[in-house]
Amino acid sequence: MTASDIVGRKAELGAIDGFLDRLARGPAAIAFEGHPGIGKTTVWWQVFARAAERSFAVLSCRPVEAEAKLTFASLADLFEPIADRILPQLPEPQRLALEVALMRASPHGALPSARAVATAVLSALRLLAAASPVVLAIDDQQWLDRASAEALAFALRRIGEHRVGVLATARVENDGVRDPLALDSAFAERIERIRLGPLSLSGLHHVIRAQLDHVFPRPTLRRIADTSGGNPFFALELARALMEADAHPVPGEPLPVPGTLSSLVLRRLGRLQTGARAMLLVVSALSAPTVELVRRAVGHAGADTAIASAEGAGLIEVRDDHISFAHPLLASAVYASAPGEKRREVHRRLADVIAAPEERARHLALAASQPNEEVARALDDASLLARRRGAPDAAGELQEQAARLTPGDDAAASRRRRTQAAEHFFHAGGRAHARVLLEGVLSGQVVRQQRATALHLLGQICLQEDGFAEAMRHLEEALAQCSDPQARVAIHLDLAFATYRAGDLQRAITVARDTLADAERLGDQGLIASALAMLVLGEFMAGFGSDRARMARALALEDRDRESQVLLRPTSVAGMLAVYEGRIAEAEALLRTICDWARERGEESGIPLLLCNLSRLAGLRGDLATAVAYADDALLLAEQSGSDRMRVLAAVHRSRAHAMRGDVAGARADLAAARALIEKTAFMSGIPWLLASEGLLELSLGDVRTAERALAPLVALVEANGIREPMQAYYLPDAVEVLVILGEPERAEALLAPFARRAQELDRAWALANTARCRSLLAAARGDLDAALVEAEDAVARWQEIAMPIELGRALITLGQVQRRRGQRRAARETLERAGELFRNLGAPLWAERAAEELRRIPIRRAASKDELTATEEQVAMLAAAGRTNREVAQALHMSPKTVEANLGRIYDKLGIRSRAELGARMVERQRPSTQAKK
Repeated sequence: MTASDIVGRKAELGAIDGFLDRLARGPAAIAFEGHPGIGKTTVWWQVFARAAERSFAVLSCRPVEAEAKLTFASLADLFEPIADRILPQLPEPQRLALEVALMRASPHGALPSARAVATAVLSALRLLAAASPVVLAIDDQQWLDRASAEALAFALRRIGEHRVGVLATARVENDGVRDPLALDSAFAERIERIRLGPLSLSGLHHVIRAQLDHVFPRPTLRRIADTSGGNPFFALELARALMEADAHPVPGEPLPVPGTLSSLVLRRLGRLQTGARAMLLVVSALSAPTVELVRRAVGHAGADTAIASAEGAGLIEVRDDHISFAHPLLASAVYASAPGEKRREVHRRLADVIAAPEERARHLALAASQPNEEVARALDDASLLARRRGAPDAAGELQEQAARLTPGDDAAASRRRRTQAAEHFFHAGGRAHARVLLEGVLSGQVVRQQRATALHLLGQICLQEDGFAEAMRHLEEALAQCSDPQARVAIHLDLAFATYRAGDLQRAITVARDTLADAERLGDQGLIASALAMLVLGEFMAGFGSDRARMARALALEDRDRESQVLLRPTSVAGMLAVYEGRIAEAEALLRTICDWARERGEESGIPLLLCNLSRLAGLRGDLATAVAYADDALLLAEQSGSDRMRVLAAVHRSRAHAMRGDVAGARADLAAARALIEKTAFMSGIPWLLASEGLLELSLGDVRTAERALAPLVALVEANGIREPMQAYYLPDAVEVLVILGEPERAEALLAPFARRAQELDRAWALANTARCRSLLAAARGDLDAALVEAEDAVARWQEIAMPIELGRALITLGQVQRRRGQRRAARETLERAGELFRNLGAPLWAERAAEELRRIPIRRAASKDELTATEEQVAMLAAAGRTNREVAQALHMSPKTVEANLGRIYDKLGIRSRAELGARMVERQRPSTQAKK
């Protein structure tokens, strides 16, 4: 795997680079430790490419347990590749000893001593280190054979200041970590030990997707992470087992354990007494097992003996009365290996001894072998508690269990519970499963209000899955079925949002106004707040400006406890409006607040769009690494929730951040992925975002023709429809710049006019700053350099106040260009150097190169030799040689005819000629060498 393929190990890869940097100056060591399957070898492999970049030598071996008793097996793996080169340079006794150890020669007489072999290893390492630093890369050092380990340890203790390093991996066992090389002794203060921990949820998602080409919903992925303990190897095995089972995991029960892992556990269990195995089943069935709970479930008499036996076998650990398995997979394997009736018996006993309502309800459900309304009601209560503590995925599982245990003669209760389960899963980001549950409910005979509830929720799901028209259809049908006044207002809110997203702003505003009136009549403050926010958003996008007073009232009335889509909450709307208006600090504070709140509540359905906006904000304030990280997070959640629309937007935002960072390949890959998703889903609303990002990338690269092709459909849209809100045409300044460069200033000016007018009328600071820069470009294109200077200086001053450093740098480039053309060379140089430094500090190399390119255009003053033409003389000579009259030359170069005449006199003297005819021939000769050089 290349470094770019590895996820969740950035710190470890950085540690390898640090180790190699230290090794360039002297001996060093680094050891990666962890449990089997945690990813030690994946990290270890990276030393080869990184060492090769520095021209370091690498000797490697990967011993296995079966070879641990073979003498000098690992030493042969390390030295055989360089033996032909190094053996002839060793003293005779050492050469013979190492040849025998490597089985290159048969011993003559007595076998060579271990000391002779070790001394030969030391000499070989010193010889190699004299040419370049040497890395001994040893994977699974605990399996080194004893002879190899002793020879290497002897050499490493005596390596002195020679540039020899060790990169080793070691397995963590119950008794700790074995270190047969005694690295702590050999390297003292020059060793770094790193314990590899579990991969994050994001890391496991990427590993599973890369290896198995499968994306699990976030709740399922979380269960895989919990069961595997974050171990990528075990997580992959669990994922494979789930895919093979092709079934939704049964709520409350452990995930299916792969047969290979289960058999390993069963062999260990077979060595225990019956009482210990029964005790382990109880522990595996508990979410938070304690010694006291196990005693009460098993019986005090045998519990302590059983616990001690299992702990002695290394299967469990007991700390401060809490019991945990040595690895979470052991719990799943123990549970899965027990017959169904035994498991139900254990759950019945646990339901009798546990008081916590949520866990007691789970055990009652798992103990039930047939429908039971009493148990279903207990699960209803437990589901409500889970939702209140911010665990909608757990609430959905409990509610789905309740539906499964509802008696068959109560179809209405079953439908109600399945609908509630779908709502919980929807808010947890499990939209696919929520849709399946709802479609099952709607396929039967459903009473009007239940049907309205299910349709409302299905409309919300469609709204987040690209289907605006389908969402509106479901929501309108839900209104027709709904008789509850409060529910009707909530449905109207979602309908207003769907209509707005579909692009029908006038209707969206009308619906939002009606919804606000209904909410005011009901006196429900939470509904009033959401309706106010939706009305402000619709009016803003329609070009009526931002109603700050209404938005402030919405924020004051916001009810965070009211069930609602995250995107419709007033804080979310206020944050997005602040983004559109360019109020960066306020926007970031609002969006981070609502994102953190939603994560704490497990409400992940709307977070990707908020993260896309946070990515945009980070890019605007110049934190490009954070911009990529936010987009990564958005893409991850979008993939896990199955929203192709959000995958498009996340990929486009990440491409924009990659482009600013100079990662052209990454930007193009994201754009290609977004385009493929748009073609697959017909998500037409994503096209403007895609084209705008593509145009910015090509403009950053200086490819204005390709940039023009990308932006052309957007330009045509503005030319046809005009501009109501500048944010809707945020890409327009890029389009103006492209048209100016391509020599279409009239079209560019016509395009800029409505943008500038709306920016002025709405007082959009960021749009006014962009307008000033564009006006500078247009004035310079007309040759009015005085006006161009005034506008460029105004643009720089405005961007400095707004604190958007990338845009400030672009304005500085424009100012430097104007200053250069005005002959203000020193000022131009200072301006462009400032721009270049700004871009370099931000990590924006493409724009830094643009600034450097402009710098190279500034002539460097130097004393001309007697026969060398000055820059001005060169321009006069070229025009005169082309047949221009003195007056025409004067007009072209903005000088008087007398000045042209004086320049021609000096040119004739320097070139030793007397006429324009000779000048033409001489200028052709002067051009010929440069033409040949180019060829």
